[in-house]
Amino acid sequence: MYADGYKNITNVDFSEKCVEGMQRYGDGKDGLEWKYVSSVCKMSEFPDNSFQYAIDKGTLDSILCGANSTTNVYQYLQEIKRLLKPGGTCLILSYGGAAKRETHLKRSSLGFTVSQQNIDKPTAAGVSPSAGMEVVHYLYTLVNN
Repeated sequence: MYADGYKNITNVDFSEKCVEGMQRYGDGKDGLEWKYVSSVCKMSEFPDNSFQYAIDKGTLDSILCGANSTTNVYQYLQEIKRLLKPGGTCLILSYGGAAKRETHLKRSSLGFTVSQQNIDKPTAAGVSPSAGMEVVHYLYTLVNN
């Protein structure tokens, strides 16, 4: 994103080692920032309405694989709502289709406007997905109303 002209990017991770490694990548690049957060369910490091955009690549899916997944996903989405400016957008790239994700994303208490697109999965030349595997990823767009 930085190479494409986006110069005000805040990256978060719960791994301090990952943050340390990425900070070395960003040395000398104005506008890139990395923050360690102990949990994406409570990112008190950031004030309300901090961001116009948020991008989630697999975080929602990871939370859904853990203990107390329903509660934790709800807390995570509440936190995304808190951090987004009014009218802000969150993009979530997921392996899970609408039947498995919209229950969480479309909760009326969150108040997001949700849309979904399918994105073809890239494959190596001559490789076909195994039987039962999805041939697409799912991109959910959440707009903070």
